[in-house]
Amino acid sequence: MTNPNRQQIIEAHDALKKLENAAWHGGEDWHSTHWKNLILAALPPKPPETMADIEWEDGRHYLAEAETEDGIKVVMISQHGDFIRCTQPPNSGDVVIGLPREELTPTGRYYTPTQPQDN
Repeated sequence: MTNPNRQQIIEAHDALKKLENAAWHGGEDWHSTHWKNLILAALPPKPPETMADIEWEDGRHYLAEAETEDGIKVVMISQHGDFIRCTQPPNSGDVVIGLPREELTPTGRYYTPTQPQDN
């Protein structure tokens, strides 16, 4: 078996889905399910979407958490070209860094800004 890259794996999964849709006439049967499972067993898992696969939306991505390829959690602030401005709470303070879109995978978590409470 070859060693497919990320894009080839995604394209293989997409092709499988298209093949399944094309072959599906009126309902799934045992054969189509069996063949699909054989193909999926041979394919590596489909990689999660990165921010390179997703169009930036302020309302959806501002203050959303993402994970880098190294497993570091960051908070996305804005997109600037092929980079996303991020910060890494609580360690970074006010430091903002630009990370390549293809290196960030959204986690589905969000941060909410709050005001400090006076005692």
